[in-house]
Amino acid sequence: MTVVCAWCGRTLKWGGDRVSHGICEGCSRRFEARAPKARRQHRLNQP
Repeated sequence: MTVVCAWCGRTLKWGGDRVSHGICEGCSRRFEARAPKARRQHRLNQP
């Protein structure tokens, strides 16, 4: 299964005819930087 970033379209993993979506490290960092502080804190406290 090929995995591509849903935000920028970068291929994260090659393989097969099927396609799935995820988020690359760069887009993840940009998203987290823009997220409200409370949201980031809530995520950090998750087990």
